[in-house]
Amino acid sequence: MHELMGEQMHDKTVDKLLHKDAMYQLEWDFKNKFDFSEILADALMQRMRIFLEENNSDNLGAGDIHCWGVKKNEPSEKSLDDMEKEQIKLTLYHPDDHELLREQGIRALRQCKIMRMTVEAKEQGVLLTQDDLALFLCSQTEQSGMT
Repeated sequence: MHELMGEQMHDKTVDKLLHKDAMYQLEWDFKNKFDFSEILADALMQRMRIFLEENNSDNLGAGDIHCWGVKKNEPSEKSLDDMEKEQIKLTLYHPDDHELLREQGIRALRQCKIMRMTVEAKEQGVLLTQDDLALFLCSQTEQSGMT
């Protein structure tokens, strides 16, 4: 009898805690504030959970980033929206970067980072664009008039 009461109390505690969970609150908002159907709210929540798991940054080391890129086997005549994309991990900063900067300067460091990230991306089945690299390196592409 006491064990059953303990289980019921535990269930009530868990239910209360679930109501304080951010994902539960988001699902509640979908259903109650936005008037989404139960099926739509559940589907959205499932997709968001998958997205959050896939984009979890726990497996990143210092200097690593996640980014999305176009798979390397995609034909260039396709529109960007129609191309298959994949998330990859790149090394934006490496401890050796300090020494390279000190010994050879900013231009050498930029070239090293470009080479490192493009090789890493290719090894993961993705090709980076000039725009991707410009964003990572806080620079402009040659097409915009600056490198």
